[in-house]
Amino acid sequence: LMVNILWNNFLEVYINMVNSSKIRHNYGCGTQEILKGFRNFDYNNKNNDSRVKFIDLEKDLPFEDNSADEIRIWGTLEHIKKWMNLMKEMYRILKPNGILDIRVPNYACRDARTDPTHVNFFNCEVWHYFDKDYLKGNNDTGYYDGFGCNFKIVSIKRASKKFNFLRRFKIPPEAIEWL
Repeated sequence: LMVNILWNNFLEVYINMVNSSKIRHNYGCGTQEILKGFRNFDYNNKNNDSRVKFIDLEKDLPFEDNSADEIRIWGTLEHIKKWMNLMKEMYRILKPNGILDIRVPNYACRDARTDPTHVNFFNCEVWHYFDKDYLKGNNDTGYYDGFGCNFKIVSIKRASKKFNFLRRFKIPPEAIEWL
């Protein structure tokens, strides 16, 4: 299984899937991130949108082994107490060479610490514990657990979104030149 990760204030991945027959899951979509071509799931059972199904991400997922080609989970893992169990579950249901598309706040980002609903904080190193090959070559103790997963990390990159916190408030770039 492959994990692509791009690092900035969030860990992000951009993946273009052409084949619409692929089974693609979108976890934690709420009402704002409902994607065409995906099966959209949210852990908030108050979501009344018929395009979104409720799923309890704190428990084992109700899907067959090797049943999904892609899983997208953006802005959700930081809210999940049992996130390592969820990683195992996503590994279980992804098909061989499936894609796990993750986006979580950087632990150093102000937004990561100010949201009281965040129960986890992530940096780019944590993902290596799910990649057996990486740990074999970079772990002096020889210890590997993988938490029941053996993802292959394709990339982790740091990208910068200058003044991202101001853009949320729709402040025009010319108003922040003095920064």
